[in-house]
Amino acid sequence: RENDISSAEVQLSSPITFYGTEYSTLYVNDNGIVSFLTEVPSFFSAPFPLRYPIIAPLYSDVDTREAGRVFYRETQEPSLLARFEQLVASNFAAGSAFRARSLFVATWDAVGPYERRADKLNTFQVVVGSSTEGAGETYALLLYPHGGLQWVVGDGKNPALPDAKAQAGFMAGDEHRFTALRGSGTDHVINLDRMSNTAVPGQWLYRISGNEAVGPDLVSAELISGGNTCSTAREPCPPSTECRDFETGFCCHCARSFFGNGKNCIANGSSLRVTGKLTGSLNGQVISGEVDFHSYVDTANGRTYTALSRVSPTSLGSDLRALLALGDIIGWLFALPHDERARSGFVLTGGECNVTSEVHFKQTGHHVTILGNFQGFDVFNMMKVHLEVRGSLPSVAQGSGVTVTDFTQDYNLVGPGVIKSHLSHSFQLEGSSLPMEYMVDTSVTFRQCPHAPPSDSAQQRVHVSRNFIDFDSKDSIVRYAQTTKVSAVDGSNPCHGVECGDHSSCVADGTEHRCQCDAGYETLHNRDRSSACVDVNECQTGRHNCHVHAECVNLNGGFACRCQPGYSGDGANCQRLPEATCASLRCDPAAECVQPSPRHPPQCRCPVGYTGDGTTCVPEATDCRQRPLMCHVNAQCQYDARTRTYGCRCRAGWRGDGTFCVEQSCLEADDCHEDAQCVYDSHLDSHYCACNPGFSGDGYVCYPQGGGGGVGGRGCNSHSDCHPKAQCVFNSSVGQYRCRCMPGFRGDGHQCVQSHAGCETSQDCAPIGGACVASPDGRRACRCMDGFEGDGHRCQPVDECSTPDQCDPNAQCGYDGQRYRCQCGHGYEGDGKTCRPVGGAGGGEGALPCNVAHNCGLYAQCVYDPSTRSHRCVCEPGTDGDGYVCRPSAVRPLSCLDDPSLCSRNADCVTRNAQGLGVSHVCQCQPGFTGDGKTCAPAPRASGEEYLLFGQGMSILQMPLNPTKSNPGKLLLMEQHQTVVGITADCVEERIYWTDAASGAVRRAYYNGSSPEVFRAGLRSPEGIALDWASRNVFWTDSMDDTVEVASLDGAYHHIIVSTGLVNPRGIAVHPALGRLYWTDWDRQSPRIESCHMDGSGRMVLVQGGGLETPNMLAIDLEHNDLCWTDAGRRTIECVNLNGLGRRTVYTPAQYPFGLALAAGRVYWTDWSIPFIHMVDRNGGTAEPFKLPLGGNGKLYGITAVSERCPQLANACSHLNGGCRHLCLPSGQWGRTCHCGGNSTACNEISA
Repeated sequence: RENDISSAEVQLSSPITFYGTEYSTLYVNDNGIVSFLTEVPSFFSAPFPLRYPIIAPLYSDVDTREAGRVFYRETQEPSLLARFEQLVASNFAAGSAFRARSLFVATWDAVGPYERRADKLNTFQVVVGSSTEGAGETYALLLYPHGGLQWVVGDGKNPALPDAKAQAGFMAGDEHRFTALRGSGTDHVINLDRMSNTAVPGQWLYRISGNEAVGPDLVSAELISGGNTCSTAREPCPPSTECRDFETGFCCHCARSFFGNGKNCIANGSSLRVTGKLTGSLNGQVISGEVDFHSYVDTANGRTYTALSRVSPTSLGSDLRALLALGDIIGWLFALPHDERARSGFVLTGGECNVTSEVHFKQTGHHVTILGNFQGFDVFNMMKVHLEVRGSLPSVAQGSGVTVTDFTQDYNLVGPGVIKSHLSHSFQLEGSSLPMEYMVDTSVTFRQCPHAPPSDSAQQRVHVSRNFIDFDSKDSIVRYAQTTKVSAVDGSNPCHGVECGDHSSCVADGTEHRCQCDAGYETLHNRDRSSACVDVNECQTGRHNCHVHAECVNLNGGFACRCQPGYSGDGANCQRLPEATCASLRCDPAAECVQPSPRHPPQCRCPVGYTGDGTTCVPEATDCRQRPLMCHVNAQCQYDARTRTYGCRCRAGWRGDGTFCVEQSCLEADDCHEDAQCVYDSHLDSHYCACNPGFSGDGYVCYPQGGGGGVGGRGCNSHSDCHPKAQCVFNSSVGQYRCRCMPGFRGDGHQCVQSHAGCETSQDCAPIGGACVASPDGRRACRCMDGFEGDGHRCQPVDECSTPDQCDPNAQCGYDGQRYRCQCGHGYEGDGKTCRPVGGAGGGEGALPCNVAHNCGLYAQCVYDPSTRSHRCVCEPGTDGDGYVCRPSAVRPLSCLDDPSLCSRNADCVTRNAQGLGVSHVCQCQPGFTGDGKTCAPAPRASGEEYLLFGQGMSILQMPLNPTKSNPGKLLLMEQHQTVVGITADCVEERIYWTDAASGAVRRAYYNGSSPEVFRAGLRSPEGIALDWASRNVFWTDSMDDTVEVASLDGAYHHIIVSTGLVNPRGIAVHPALGRLYWTDWDRQSPRIESCHMDGSGRMVLVQGGGLETPNMLAIDLEHNDLCWTDAGRRTIECVNLNGLGRRTVYTPAQYPFGLALAAGRVYWTDWSIPFIHMVDRNGGTAEPFKLPLGGNGKLYGITAVSERCPQLANACSHLNGGCRHLCLPSGQWGRTCHCGGNSTACNEISA
């Protein structure tokens, strides 16, 4: 009984095809998901889709420590398979051909929410049925028993952040392909047991093997008929609502103490947030997509606070104060009702509506169109909106105040789901005596319950007061605030009996009325003083939002945007459309999807050893080049110049014919590494190579412990580790990358010299493909002939092709005795690159080949036979037969229990109990080694490439310096109730240290996130942290104690270095070679950056004044001796030389920069306002934002760069702790102070 756990990797007897990808293993996670590729034990409070391939019957923060169990199994029970097949056949048109080979079942039985709750429990199940026959179809059945869902959201691990509501669906892991169940992420999800996409409540069936997860295409009569009353409803009302029957159907109404439209309800008096984006263009300037729209609503008082933040370009900020209608929309939605008949916008629409407002400024002629898409509530119970504005605004001078008097605005329900309003008002600019008049015509469309009787209060009047409009130029924020109340309008309706013309409707305006044109139409005044509503041609007037690569098409009452040929999108955003995408191609599981160049579409390609078109790949049966699996796991496929063929050759240390290899005793082979010995194993009665003490490896390759497999071990990680005339290539005989001199050079790869060895005749050169030729200067040298490659002494054929897709579709890539080239198939002729049917032949002789007839038997494959240049059926390994009938072989294959020598020396024979397969024995590599158990190599150490670690809320996340879609980074660790502020790394012991401001502690863990522990507790508010790997000390600031402190990394000694003259110390950095540390102090009266020796002496102010406002974190550029910092007040990233000179701004404007890291000549920083990691070159330029990997929540804090190798710096404390018995603190470049720690002096302090 644990929290946030996953199962071990589950091996499937029958693979599952999910979004076109075949998976043979999966993981069951306690938080209500089945994942592929990796376990996902932690609960991420984030909306779907996540960045993992996942089946989510109900994703929520499950806690089984108090209640519940999670079960899973794989079964081939015939009765269950038959039931599943019948269900598929009755719901899918193509389901009658589906034959389930296996079912995987996972059950969450009576599980409770976090934390340790058992008052409400959820029960649900997923069944995945797969078939390996035909196209490998897979279906998923999600089951929710009646009354089995009782909770939607847990208590939340972070009290400051709400948990996402339970979600259900399928996602491919690419953030694009995703299917959600009805009600997912809302309170309505609790009704999954009463809803369905089949005829049975609580039963949801999807086909998941295609490019999308799709529901049934056969609609049952039960789903079509019935469901028109509260008792028979197929989609019941959500919680907090009441169901009411009417003559033609039923409607949902919010329960007492709630308000809304029956679909979305809010508790009376509660407050909520509205969040979204504002896009578009105003005054000819495109509004940045980073402009946030957010409102805080106090429903108890009808007060709304609306803001536009990060307005860009900033020149629009002041003018946007004239667009008061942006705040009016929110005010109407949440107006406080004056009486029982009053209906606010939210009561009518539930926050799901489309709003169009046409704003016209009379005196200036400016016009703006506002398009608002209100989308209801998200998984965090926040209302989502997207607003778009187009047009022009009058100029509003910066610094001049805007005043708006109280006013009323009538909203009229003019038809089912249609509301209209008209407003004529003005605002006053400070210093101007002339009011600025404007008109707003608003149209709202929404889904109204069609069964409810007509409203007796179709006209609602909103009273708007206490208006506040402001622009904060420093932070680029526009603010609108107002108090709104709504009441039903009594008395006669001014529109009663009024008939307006086409494309218009009557709108009450106080006691008057006016005919208001529908959205997309405008009033045309005729000479006879009559008027009519005519269509607005948005395409001609520029009042459209079509993309530059889209065409605008005018429609009656609107317009449409259509992406141009070669582009895809919704018309407002168009992207270049490739001919295909890897996501849309369904490649064979053995194939890979490749894109030769950006100008060519991606394609499926069979790997070497397979033939086919990429969507189908079958092994070749010619030689090991075309069928690599024929070689033993400890053999290689190598070219034999004598036989002119490729064949299997056992690796060094193994003997056999290549198709079967046994380990050769090192006593016979004498092939141990120079730093290893051949020792005897009495248990296996054999000898093996073992590395000497102080070295690690498999005995054939040994390298000093801690040294890795780098250059010192004669290996290499990249070409830069080798001589300029050498390359870093894989040496299969030692299982390691080694430097090898290029052709024409000789040496060990680390030193290469030009080879001047000549030749007399071709007999001195390679026997196959080599020739002795004369160069222009008269020298004779060995060169490879055309069609071969090498240095002339060793020549191999240059292949014309390596895979069939490089040839004509009717050709194969085959060996012709010298090289691999394209050869036309039977019935075709040509050069292989182009093949055409032989005249009159048509291929009618004999039976059709199996690649056409698809007539191979079960457990057989259709493979290409180069001897006949046609395909034939061949039984799979482990079976016997003619390819049309294959039966399991009579001889049971040996396991490692029978023959321990099947396992690598560095592996163990372990027992595995696989569901449906019984008990088996398999080889498993020992800790510290990696492989399949038959071959185990030393586990690779860190690559040496730098990466980033940063804190977000309770989490520490890891990100590459250049994140990609396939490698965006990952969650490293998460500790409940902590707040990660500062973070640093120890490159010696490969540990992370960070400050936790929530619990007042310094914590640490290893680079991989393991063994997290508290390093030092009892602190008040630790913030910045820095580590001197040379002296083995860690330093931090405490902003409540106003101190700079140090502790030895063994935790034994602690000392306060600076305790006076500090106000708000935050960031800290160290320079080991100079023996100095640097810190920021964002004292509001005198912000500064200070420095001192690591023992506290030599204190000085490095940076002060010059506009320094709120310096946060620091980082040192050791290569250039620069100190850099983030300034949240100035919104800058700045640097200065360590001598205090050469101060410069690297980047501005950053919104609210906090953490800072330097790596690879670039500057990385975190920002409290923007959830991205930002990067810019150290010399400045354009900043690039990187999306965060999944797993964090909340503000971004500290960031650091991590590399495997420590910079080659030292100080007086580096060797033998500087001769100190306790704490050694560098005091300058080569001085040091021995300190007892604390206030003790008994250890005989020494200064040197």
